[in-house]
Amino acid sequence: MRLAADESMTWARWAESSNVVDLTLAQLMGQTRFLAAEYLKPDSNPVDLFSRARHLRIRIFSLLEGHQHPHQASDLYLAGGYVCGLLAWISSDLGHTAEAEAQGLTAWLCAELSRNNTLRSWVLSVRSKTAFWDTLEGRHPARPPWSPLHPVRDGRCSARLPGGRRLVETRSHRRGSGRTRPRRYRPGLG
Repeated sequence: MRLAADESMTWARWAESSNVVDLTLAQLMGQTRFLAAEYLKPDSNPVDLFSRARHLRIRIFSLLEGHQHPHQASDLYLAGGYVCGLLAWISSDLGHTAEAEAQGLTAWLCAELSRNNTLRSWVLSVRSKTAFWDTLEGRHPARPPWSPLHPVRDGRCSARLPGGRRLVETRSHRRGSGRTRPRRYRPGLG
């Protein structure tokens, strides 16, 4: 019985420990916001900012390889998703759409793992921008960042995110008019 008690206490000490503290999480998100704001400045150097964002992503992913509490891991995935989204945006702006797509997919995984709808929305925006410019420049046929529109009953259709969640639903104003009005997306309806 003593051995079992010692094993439980050893596990409890491990579970209680973390390689991240709240200050670190706040600092990572602050650095992410700073880099994004810097990129929006007209005189920014995209290559330098890409390098800085890459180093920040390496730090975040390195922390994720360690041990942290579930809510801290979620916050790290959130920061990682935003940084990968920024890397995707810069890559696309510099004409590297395949690399931007890879960053966008990683950002999407981070959004899913963080379970953050704001990050999910932003990542879809980044991936949509990449797909738009890639298609416009003739490199690839049109590829939306989500599943295609799915027809449903009564003149409605909806776009679904990976995993089946509904992104947008449209309904004809009048039968046969061909005009549609978007309905507000509500998380959890799907």
